[in-house]
Amino acid sequence: MGHLTLPASKTESRAFVLDTNVYIDIEEGAKFEAAGRTFVAQNVVLVSSVVVAELLLAVDARARNHLLRNLRLQINVAGALTPDADDWQTAASTWTRMTPRTSQRRSFWNDLLLAASCARTGITLITSNTADFARIAKHIPLRHERPWHGGSD
Repeated sequence: MGHLTLPASKTESRAFVLDTNVYIDIEEGAKFEAAGRTFVAQNVVLVSSVVVAELLLAVDARARNHLLRNLRLQINVAGALTPDADDWQTAASTWTRMTPRTSQRRSFWNDLLLAASCARTGITLITSNTADFARIAKHIPLRHERPWHGGSD
């Protein structure tokens, strides 16, 4: 667990994971979608299982098959990132250190799992939710960046 296999053509690049809000922005805006597709084509972009779960909960049944098909294609190209046991422990201990000063939302727990798995593997998270991830980065050594366009917070 924890080892990533990158396609030979992109091994010199940094690896990235897109947060749920970035996928939603890609689906909702044609201009953002084009930039997103270019970004994915030019970089190693893994799919986080945490993000997949959030996306599947957020979309209606009609859109679910289309979304799953696209995510499977992306996983086949670059791979998937799944939290391991250490990531769950890191997320839990971070939650404990941050509580009660932070959100008790289930989505914040997902953010902690995503941050822990990205930090463990050295993958950069692309997110529009910079406020939450800046707070998380004080506890988990996470690299995160805003997407190629402002997106939604």
